[in-house]
Amino acid sequence: MDRRGPRCPPEDCAAEVDLARVEAWLLRAGYPVPDHPDPQVLSLPLRGPHPTFRLHIQLFPDEKLLFLQINDYLRVDEAETTGALVLLLTQLATINYELLLGKLQLNPRSGEISLSAELQLDDGLGYRTFAAVLDHLTRTAAARHAELLRVARGGAF
Repeated sequence: MDRRGPRCPPEDCAAEVDLARVEAWLLRAGYPVPDHPDPQVLSLPLRGPHPTFRLHIQLFPDEKLLFLQINDYLRVDEAETTGALVLLLTQLATINYELLLGKLQLNPRSGEISLSAELQLDDGLGYRTFAAVLDHLTRTAAARHAELLRVARGGAF
């Protein structure tokens, strides 16, 4: 048995990951053509039954890391009262504890809440792993948004 793991076709596996490969995989998975706001960043809208979120994918080649982040998700200033803010922050911590993949993050300067995941690229990356992580991240964002918005508006969680 090969100790390096299962073999897969070149279009499905990349020993060295670059943004061209990531973009090809995004298109293959049915996502729209992304923007390139920076040489190491892809950005595209995520539309659904929720407000339009924005997916940013950033490659950190020296660190061998692919960072996926859903932005335009929620802001702490959407909390209508101090009590709602406390509940919102508590709910963020609770969800992070529950999540095995992906984490909600709060930018203390802007107040923006985002959802992100990191893919370590030391041994390359396969399409199935990339698509599964992206699918999980987008489904989690959609599923949790209404709940977090309800809490921010003073509802229970």
